Amino acid sequence: MKKFDLSMLTIAILVLALVIVGVALKPADDPVIATTGKSQITQGQLYEHMKESYGKQTLGILVSRNLVVEEAKELGVSVQESEVDQEINKLKEQIGSEEVYQKTLKRQGYTEASFRGTLRTLLLRDKVFAKAYPVTDEEIQDYYNKYKSNFGDPAPALEQLRPTIVEELNASKRKKYMDEWLDGLEKKFGVQYLDPSLSLKKEEPKAEEQKTEASKKEEPKTEAPKTEAPKTETQKTETPKTEAPKSN
Repeated sequence: MKKFDLSMLTIAILVLALVIVGVALKPADDPVIATTGKSQITQGQLYEHMKESYGKQTLGILVSRNLVVEEAKELGVSVQESEVDQEINKLKEQIGSEEVYQKTLKRQGYTEASFRGTLRTLLLRDKVFAKAYPVTDEEIQDYYNKYKSNFGDPAPALEQLRPTIVEELNASKRKKYMDEWLDGLEKKFGVQYLDPSLSLKKEEPKAEEQKTEASKKEEPKTEAPKTEAPKTETQKTETPKTEAPKSN
């Protein structure tokens, strides 16, 4: 399964809307959404093209999002609006102003509401992931010992740097274990891809196919070494003929 990141989540949400429309449409009521001269492009054509181009990757992201929500319900994990506000305020500080922030959202195809929803999903993912791969005190101490010189001379106390170190370690774990974690959730919740053309996983060979393949892989027959029967008296061996030397 592909990484569950912000950009792919955006594509997933856009394609999901088209998937819903594409499923609902019948050939007779497939609306035209663009014209090129005398040619027309319908919404169904757009859906099929996007399905072919982004379908597998996007479906993987949508499945990942649902898995995170299911796991969060089991663990009792949630995200408060104040947490979303905090992340947005950080982003605004990095960008520089409210005006630049709004222009950036528009350029990326977000509304304020859609961006908050995407950010909320990612925060939920990170919380649930941290339950599966928690940062330990030993890891924090090791990180501090190894990199404290990077924080100044003298370096601040460990407890002062703890939030920064935890954030760094969490990011490292997500990069290393995210796919492994999502694969585990797929097995846990029994994900099924009902459209084979969109499945990210290779289909397991059927039982009959396995038998056929097994029969093809039979061990090669080994022939016993041929042994010649001992010759009888009637089977005399011929000796090479030698000519007597001619006398002058």
